[in-house]
This record gives sequence, C-alpha cells and structure tokens, in this order.
Amino acid sequence: MASDAADKPSLIVRMASRMKGEVPSGTLESFRRAGGVAYGEMHNAELLRRELAAAGADPWAAAPGTGSQLLCAWNAFVLQSIGEHLLDADYAADRWTAGHVPAVTHAQVTACFDRVEAWTSRARQAAGNADLDVNEIVPLPDHLPAWAEADPCPLPHLRGMLAATRAIRGHADVALGVFLHTVGTGHERDADVRRLRQLAADAATAADYAEGLLEADPEPDLHEAIELRLQNALEGYYHLGQLVAMPVLIAGYRNDRLGMTAGRARVRRASRPAPADAGTSDTEQSSPAMPTPLAMPPSRTARGPRGTPTPRSGQATSAVPAEGTLVLPGSPAFDPWCLTSPHLLPRLREDPRALRDVVEFWRVDPDPAKTLRIGAEIDAARADGSIGYAVDARDEPLGAFSICPWSPVYAVHRKVTIAGRRLRPGRRFAFRAHVKGEFLHDLAVGNFVAAKETGRHDLERAVQPREPGDVGKLGVLETMPSRRWSLTAPHVVPKVSEDPAKAGVLDALWDADPDQRYTLRLQERIDAAWEAGRIDYARTRAGARLDPYWRCPWGAVYEVRRPVMIGGRGLDPRQKFVFRVGETEGGKFLKRISIGDFAPAGADGYCELVQHGI
Repeated sequence: MASDAADKPSLIVRMASRMKGEVPSGTLESFRRAGGVAYGEMHNAELLRRELAAAGADPWAAAPGTGSQLLCAWNAFVLQSIGEHLLDADYAADRWTAGHVPAVTHAQVTACFDRVEAWTSRARQAAGNADLDVNEIVPLPDHLPAWAEADPCPLPHLRGMLAATRAIRGHADVALGVFLHTVGTGHERDADVRRLRQLAADAATAADYAEGLLEADPEPDLHEAIELRLQNALEGYYHLGQLVAMPVLIAGYRNDRLGMTAGRARVRRASRPAPADAGTSDTEQSSPAMPTPLAMPPSRTARGPRGTPTPRSGQATSAVPAEGTLVLPGSPAFDPWCLTSPHLLPRLREDPRALRDVVEFWRVDPDPAKTLRIGAEIDAARADGSIGYAVDARDEPLGAFSICPWSPVYAVHRKVTIAGRRLRPGRRFAFRAHVKGEFLHDLAVGNFVAAKETGRHDLERAVQPREPGDVGKLGVLETMPSRRWSLTAPHVVPKVSEDPAKAGVLDALWDADPDQRYTLRLQERIDAAWEAGRIDYARTRAGARLDPYWRCPWGAVYEVRRPVMIGGRGLDPRQKFVFRVGETEGGKFLKRISIGDFAPAGADGYCELVQHGI
C-alpha cells in the first residue's frame, strides 16, 4: 500500500503534464547540475575584473587571455542563467507538472545548456594561458541560440525570461560600472564608450517595458510583444558583457536595429542633383531627389537581381555592404530599379506609370538605407545559393511581386535569415516595403498566385505556412493546390506524382478527409520539428534513409532527436514514427502519429509498421 501511495503523485504529474502537452525535463536537470560550474568561473572572472580595475589597467591593452577569460565566463553564466530561470519559473507556475515543461521551454533550455560546457572550458583555458585569444577560435561577439517559437508563448516562459533578465542585468550593470570607472573621462576611446552606453540603455529600456507589461497577467495577444522585448534585452546584455570583457570588439560591433555599424561608418545622403533643364519632361521632373532620367547609370553595374556579382555571405558582416558604401537616393549613381525583378524590368522601364510609381516609392521611403540593406541581404543570400528565383511547374521564373518596387519572388533552398526573419527551405517570399501608404520594410512570405497584370504575382489569401506561428493562417486544400502532396515523403514525390493511379488514390483521400485544415496543421507541426532539428528522417543500420510508409499518402518515417510534442503526443529521442492519414478504424477517418518499428514492405521501396509502440 505504501508503494502504491508513493506512486500516485508521479502518476498525477504525468497525467497533468500530458494534458498540458508538456515533456519531461529530467535530462535538463542533469545538465543543469553539471553546468553549475559556470557560476564558479563567473566568480573568478569578477575577481579578476576588480583586480584589473584596482591596478588601473587599460582594458584595450589587456593580454588576450585576460579578455578571453572574462568573455567566456560571461557567456557561460548568461546561458546557464537563462536555462535555470526558465525551468524554475515553469515549476513554480504549476506544482502538479513539476519535472515537466512546455515544448518551447524544453527547446530553449536545451539550446542554452548545450553551449555552457564549451564556454566554461574556454574560460578555464584562458585563465591558464595568457596568450589565448578566443576571438581567433570563434566569431565574436557570440549570439544567443535561436529563440524557440510558440504561439502564444506560455506565461511561465515569459516570467522565466524576465527573471533571467533581472539576474543578468545586475551583473552587466556592475561590469559596465567597473569598466567606466577604470576608463574614466577623456579617454581616446570615448566613441566606443558611448556605444556601450547606448547598448546598455536599449537593453534596460526593453527590460523595463517587459517588466511593466508583466506586472499583471497580460492577455495572450500581448505575449508576443513581451517576448520580443525580453529577447532584445537578453541579446543586448549578452553582447554588452562580451564587449565590456573584450573592448577591442567594440569598433567592429554591428547592430542594425540600433544603427550601429562595423567601423562606425555613417550613411550620408549624396547631394541632390542639379535641377533639371527646362526641357526635361514632366515624368523626369516628378522628384528632384531622384536621378533623371530614370535609367541605370552606365558607370554602375546592376545589383544582384540582374545577375551581377554580389557580396559573398558567410560572415556576419561581410555579406552586406557597409552603410557608408550604400548609394542612396539623391546620388547620380543611384539606380531606382535596384529592387525590381529582372524578368519584369524591360517592360516596366517603358511604362510611364511604373516610372512615376518607382520615383514616388523612393521619395516617400522614410529609411532608404534600411530598404537597401535588406536588398543587399537578399542579394548575398542568392549569391551563396541560400535562395534562388522561384519557378513554376514549367521551371520558368515565377515573376515579380505585384507591389512596387516589384521584387522577384524567391524560393529558399537553405536556412537563412533576411530582414531579421528566419526562413526555412521550401518557403517563398518577396521583398515588401510600401503597403497601403505604410512602409513595412519586411518580407511577404507564403504562396504566390498570378495577379491580373501579366508577370506579377500576389500572395494567396491563405498563406502556405512553414513556421509554427503561421499555422493560424492556413486555409483549406482547395485554396492551396500546391499542398496536395504535402503529406508525402519529399524524396518520393517526383516518383509517385507521375503515377496516375497513386494520384487518384491521393485525391480520394483528400476528398474523404472531413477536416483538411487539421490534417495540414499536423503535417506543418512535423515540418517545423524537422526544420528545427528535433526530428530527422529515420535511417537503417547501414545509414540509408528509411523508405516511406506503404499506404497513401506515403509519408516519411521520422526518428526523434530531441523531445518534442506533435499532435498532442509527446515523442522521446530514438523513437520512430509516421503520420498515418486516411486509414479507417471502426468507420472513422484516421489521423494518428504512430510510433514503433518499421521494416521493408516488399521490393517496391516502401516500409510497414511491424511493431506498435505505446
């Protein structure tokens, strides 16, 4: 009886956690205990910082190992703190699910704890070797791991982020105070000091606003705004601590959101061209800030969209030209068509209305430098193969977005971040700036359909999602015919889509599906987990990719890499599963995540489920 009684709380916790869609955090607790050494290294670093301040040492002239020790200890401390506070906040929010956390929290804590050991090791190495320069080992400053996504973000997760921000802010303020006291006033590096103060002010403002919004239980609609501010605060303090530890990094620090650029290059508008001659046409005189006539200067080659060389990407700041090198409106060398699709450009150049539109576009743009930086990011991503022009079923370029400046429609080939937005393979997007009188400076992401005007495309009303936050925008299959084969293993789509018999079976499955929206939503969750690296295609012992499931829609078999929740089912590492759709059970249309072992179903390249899991 005593044993039964002892088991009840554990059973209650498991049931409550499953009802809330939470996953076990036992593994995280093990890494939490191991990562506690980061606090010891942070203590040693703070003692070293005080010793240097007492000696009046110049932070810019410190030995490489000194700055490396301070920086690496800081990074380990921040990552460990974020992970621990996220766990503690979730445990405190609901004692019935202690030991379990939401999937978004599990993902974020895992990403943080995964990096603590490496930074702790580097801190210890630097403490023992004054010549060690960590800047030669890893790119600096380091960035926090990518933020896990949830819509809406759970309130305990936000409170954990806030608690971490408070703890990290306290240490950052002390480190900055010691640094400023050591440097004093009138230092030859005053410009660097001002940049540190600016970064600290921005992080503090974001933290204060987030704290104010979290004083009461905010509505779910506010969660995203709070989350964004906390992310900015944590990123800001993470960078601030690194720059204070190794101030030689300040001059090269780039933060586009704050207007900080490497080398502090400033953007200056070129002087306006001289007034046009009296004989200039009305079209040419429509904006004195624009070059006239509207043609690409012969001395300047076209930018990336027209196929000319673009900056190489691969390094944080080298992919995009420095702001001081941007050619802005008002310069005789400026090309107003620099964002326009090359496939539509010849016709637009001959269209008087398009000429007026593009002139007006650049005239009213409140931040043309920002617009051009995003264009440069797109060019760099295309140059390194991360994206390419989207094509239709005939392998022809899809064309241009229907809104001025008529950007090409691009397809994402590899994970890439553009305009601050993470894009996964399979996404399609176009640059979008001027919409209904408002400048957005962002990307239009989704499916594109032909607009009324030849060669131009609009976003479908129902956007094809590739990220968890987009699921709410999903429409029924009829509005998105391109999703017809979305349940099928990608590597067999070319083969099965050419088989009329299989295409007919698939159409019958969709016709019988009572809720296509829900089916696509589940598949989207699987796609998002695969893109985040939480699951991967299952493989045989020999390393070959496992064949797809034998029944329509011939879905891929996956293996779990990290704990994940899909369709209300918690999946653990090393489990294999398939998304089964359309099979009937008691006359009911089946949609199920089936876990088990899989074996070849014959010689035709498919597999079957031979042993069901729980």
